[in-house]
Amino acid sequence: EPARPLSSRELNGDAHGPKHTQCIHYIPCPIATPAIAIMPYRLVAAILPILLAPVLLWAGDLPPIVINEINYNSSDDLNPDDWVEFHNSGESDIDMSNWIFMDEDPFPFYTFPTGTTLGAHGFLVVCRDTLLFASWHPEISNRLGNFGFGLSGGGELLRLYDSDGAVVDSLTYDDKAPWPSEANGHGATLVLTDPALDNALLDSWVA
Repeated sequence: EPARPLSSRELNGDAHGPKHTQCIHYIPCPIATPAIAIMPYRLVAAILPILLAPVLLWAGDLPPIVINEINYNSSDDLNPDDWVEFHNSGESDIDMSNWIFMDEDPFPFYTFPTGTTLGAHGFLVVCRDTLLFASWHPEISNRLGNFGFGLSGGGELLRLYDSDGAVVDSLTYDDKAPWPSEANGHGATLVLTDPALDNALLDSWVA
């Protein structure tokens, strides 16, 4: 069925016009799985906005936070395990409490602790192993973790959601040319040449 806008009756349950000014579009979504069907109600309520976020397209401004650096395949000589750096390019601090970071699989995902704030023009590293990361990079104190999944050495989708389930940032990296080979087990990371660039584009990245 082609994508179509929801009517006010479908969106709000009545025919008296929309209750919200945001625009929402319906796209068929194949996420009704047996695993979701047997989950406790509160768990489903918590994760459903995250699962629906790729197919519910909300209008409005998003926080200026981007995935700025990716360490997906460390070298044998320098192995702090997987980590990702986030950057706030805005002029105000951003509350990231209960935001979600995940790869292309819905489970497991990492939830930012309550009280997490990323300052204006600041950077935050989220690690798979904070102790191992700190042993290699003791100078970087603004770090969190641990996320319970590994970043694929063959490239994959990475996603960041806010606490309402809206997609703040998403990108797909790869280990194959023309992506920089130095980041694939040779001691370098993928990093944006400028955090203001579109990180969904290959040309925005170097190693």
